[in-house]
Amino acid sequence: MEDYQDRLPIATPEGVTLDLVLAGVGSRFAASLIDLTFKLLLIGAALFVCGLIGDLGLALSAILTFGIYFGYDVAFEVLANGRTPGKRWTGLRVLREDGRPVDLLSSAIRNVVRLIDGLPFAYLPAMASILATRKNQRIGDLAGRTIVVREPRGKEVADAGFAVELPPRNGTRPSFGGFQMPVGNPAAHASSTNGALDVSAISADDLAAVRAFLDRRRDLPAGVRGDIARRIASALAPRVGGATANLHDEDLIEAVAAAKARER
Repeated sequence: MEDYQDRLPIATPEGVTLDLVLAGVGSRFAASLIDLTFKLLLIGAALFVCGLIGDLGLALSAILTFGIYFGYDVAFEVLANGRTPGKRWTGLRVLREDGRPVDLLSSAIRNVVRLIDGLPFAYLPAMASILATRKNQRIGDLAGRTIVVREPRGKEVADAGFAVELPPRNGTRPSFGGFQMPVGNPAAHASSTNGALDVSAISADDLAAVRAFLDRRRDLPAGVRGDIARRIASALAPRVGGATANLHDEDLIEAVAAAKARER
């Protein structure tokens, strides 16, 4: 079981501080095994089809094998917000070192190096590098300037907290389950739900932090905004009673603010 205290605070250019939980060898190896299984199935299917084509198929088989082994990770990381199926299953995500979403170049670099520190050497160089580096980076991460982090889930977020700090606008920063948020315009954003929410466990400071996010969210880049919303919603969910499962992150945050407003 991995140590949840292995954290990495990152200050983004937008003035947002993210306290990220780094993924360790165990969860990363599990994710790699899941992804490798999918890759081998895809490669096997491709080789079967190539075998039916004849000589041309033999020429294509090597290209397709490399393309699947390399392109699988790049495609999922870039198009699925840093998550391959294996990483999604194990609750991991690839980010750039500055906390931003992984891009095509950094993903391509980290995955082409997998040909050196990955399967050809039974992932031994990758595991040694993860254990030896401060940010738990394999050789490909060092080359691509990426990190792999654990995503907060349910009670883990509510108990441990993930520090998210926005630059102050007016007033002080109230605390919210490990979040540090500024006080902005206290006007609640309206939201509708299919049933009443029990928000009695949400304190005044919690509500101030929620409203601060709603006030500042349009000033944040999409990637940072989505990451903060996901973390706040994950921390809110265990404290809110009612039908919240079908609400998206920002919908839940808005619903909490609206429910607290109706209490007055």
